[in-house]
Amino acid sequence: MGLSREVHEAGQEVTSATRVTLPGILNRIFGEFLGWPFRVTSGCVVDQDGNKSDTFAAVVYAASGGSAGPEIHEIHADNAAAVIDACASMDLENFRISYGRIAQAKRLKKSPAPSLNGTPITTITLGVIFALRSNVPLENIAEELARLNAQTLSREWPDMVVVASTGVVNYAVQFPGESLSADFLPPAERAPAASTPPLYVVIVMRPTGAYTFNKMFSFLIAHLGIFSPGAKLPNWAQVLEGVTKQAVTISGFQYNLSGELAPVPRQFYNDRYLPPLPMRIEDQSGQLLCTLQFLPWQDGGVILLKGDLPLDGLLVFLGKEVLQGARLAKRGDLQISYVLPITKANFNEMLTRIQRQSNIVARPDQTKWVV
Repeated sequence: MGLSREVHEAGQEVTSATRVTLPGILNRIFGEFLGWPFRVTSGCVVDQDGNKSDTFAAVVYAASGGSAGPEIHEIHADNAAAVIDACASMDLENFRISYGRIAQAKRLKKSPAPSLNGTPITTITLGVIFALRSNVPLENIAEELARLNAQTLSREWPDMVVVASTGVVNYAVQFPGESLSADFLPPAERAPAASTPPLYVVIVMRPTGAYTFNKMFSFLIAHLGIFSPGAKLPNWAQVLEGVTKQAVTISGFQYNLSGELAPVPRQFYNDRYLPPLPMRIEDQSGQLLCTLQFLPWQDGGVILLKGDLPLDGLLVFLGKEVLQGARLAKRGDLQISYVLPITKANFNEMLTRIQRQSNIVARPDQTKWVV
């Protein structure tokens, strides 16, 4: 039997649970699939200052010993990899309560992540809201998630909402000018503030049906793999076999320069935003070298280059202050700067400097729009 099928059958057992049996079934099934160093139990999370979360149906944690000792019901925050708040039936009021419980657990203090010489690692506690069924449509839950997120620090957001046999609501990554790329996992503490990535974090609703448990479990495995590199875990991609890739986009967020996700201003949504035409960068004979485009972004801006010229060679015309810690993302023939503390006026000034200090010509694209 394939791994995806095994997880699917386990999901059917979870779906048939009751309010009383659900925590025990979740813990047993997770425990059967997850290997060293992870264990699963119902309990709460406690940090070094004695702050304590509410009790969760399932807490996935990294155990310090190698043998299977007795269950621990108070998990140290440093060891807590994921918390799952589970209920039999969910409405919007229950959802808001679970949202607050997840946020409380994510606020607990943790020790800094160790350095593993380039190996990705995170100390973030994943937060999942799980319900056997829902009294409201999944779309209403997704819209309420967006509303609550807009007034909550992004590091306290739940990472996935699950309604068994129906679907999931989680986040996906989208780069400017592209469709959805992949699921969004919570980054390591302070990582976005160090260099703000030029991506949208989008709330998506996925109609995963009978494979909902597969989707949730693969998401959990992917997080555990960077919480404890080298852990004995199933292959998350194999768990996803048979799971639909369809997704409905609800709303989007962007990182600001402080490393916090904030809602994309409504005027910048695709259904009402016409981005400014790119600037043509040409040589003295009029041959196109590349195009440059400015994209407004929360409290800064992003520069997109399409063509063969290296973007970092042009960004030097912004000045040393702007370039401190500047990074680039390459997507096919598109180069995208990380979020920079600049405005459209700074971008225009950069173009002026390029023309004044080099033999390059910058002029507007003459493409015409017909509406």
